[in-house]
Amino acid sequence: METPIKDILKEKYKIDFDKQDLQELISKQVDQELLKRLDKPDRQQLNQDSYFKELQQSLVGMKERLSNVFTSDFIMQQVNGVKDFFNDHAINPETIKNNIKDLVTWNQDSPTVENITSTFDKVRDIFVEEQDQFSKIEKEQPSLSNQFDSLKDMMKSSYQTINQGADIQNLRNYEQVSRLEIINQKLELQSDTQETPYNFETLNQNIEWSNPDKKENIIDLYNYLKDAHNTIAYSEPYSNDTNIDKLKIEQFTLQGIQSIEEQISPKELNESRIEHLENNNLSKPQYDAINDFDKAIKSVEKNLPNEAREQIQESEKSESAQNNIIKEAYNIQQTEVFQSLNEKNEFNELAQNTDDKQVTASLLDVDGDKVIVEVGNEQYALTLNETDTEKIQTNEEAFSFNFNTETNEFNYLIDEEAISETLQENDNEKKSHTPEQQAEPNTLPQEYIDMAENNDFER
Repeated sequence: METPIKDILKEKYKIDFDKQDLQELISKQVDQELLKRLDKPDRQQLNQDSYFKELQQSLVGMKERLSNVFTSDFIMQQVNGVKDFFNDHAINPETIKNNIKDLVTWNQDSPTVENITSTFDKVRDIFVEEQDQFSKIEKEQPSLSNQFDSLKDMMKSSYQTINQGADIQNLRNYEQVSRLEIINQKLELQSDTQETPYNFETLNQNIEWSNPDKKENIIDLYNYLKDAHNTIAYSEPYSNDTNIDKLKIEQFTLQGIQSIEEQISPKELNESRIEHLENNNLSKPQYDAINDFDKAIKSVEKNLPNEAREQIQESEKSESAQNNIIKEAYNIQQTEVFQSLNEKNEFNELAQNTDDKQVTASLLDVDGDKVIVEVGNEQYALTLNETDTEKIQTNEEAFSFNFNTETNEFNYLIDEEAISETLQENDNEKKSHTPEQQAEPNTLPQEYIDMAENNDFER
């Protein structure tokens, strides 16, 4: 008799369905695990891309609310349980696409245990069926065992490049979404400000999105807006959050960039960006609605100090290097050899990117009990526990921070040996400057000291 899926989920994956408060978290995590396995164009075609974007913020909010009821470890146990299940039952993205209505759409309504376990059950059945089909194919084809070692090395390298490219794109998207949200909030508080002569809504109406003959114009606009955003980012960056005019310019650029990225494949945009940064011969796009914006951005560019211009050049070099990694990742996935081997069961575990959402956060400063770190262009103030706060005040170099772009969570590692060495050095420093050693030498002649200690000495 087959073990009920609910028992498997509880015993093996530690997913707790008995607590009703957790059901929505589990169901939305299921949706995210399914949808993240689809390419963005496929999500858009299925009208699931906006829901996928909402999931990230929704999950973060739910974890915060649930932290009032459950421990953080218990909450993450549920999240990781779902992830582990889908890693163990990795079904073909094409299969997810073909069964999307059965697997995802119900989760946008109020979830029930029956609905959630039904999706797990369907995924398991599909996985078993795909495994059976694979076994039949394996019997009909020559064994790869004599080539396995070299193929494994090749596939491991391929997956590393693919995952690295995905990391870059995920972080860029996260930064854009977060920054635009901040700008929108700041501008909403400035209700008395004057209207600008440009806005993206007007430009959007002039863009012929569905006309294939106009795609090149749209791609030119994309590169123009990416350059404009670079200009804003390095034009007195400390004034960008307080200068309303700059916020409006930046809002325009980000709205345009995101709209284009939702309409045109990331592969095409990446290739056009590589070519543009190499040649850098783009003129103003041919849209009348952009004239006023063009004047505004040219005014900002005209007043750039030399240092900012140098920073923009360095930023473009870094972007080009990252874009070439993304291009290589796309090229790998298109090769016949990779596509053939990618379907083989032997390589499933290599495809799992355990750190696919982890990016390094730079430590900027320690201000009292607050630790200031930077991810991309965004800064965050973190609060550590009391013990670690004391340690980081002693030795900042012993701490390294990471940020997960999927869960919006930070974690850090401590080099305890470095902390111990610092404490030992400080202790030795204190010993070498004891009060006794620091005392001034006695300048009185010994005979006067002897006389003062003699009780018979007349004063």
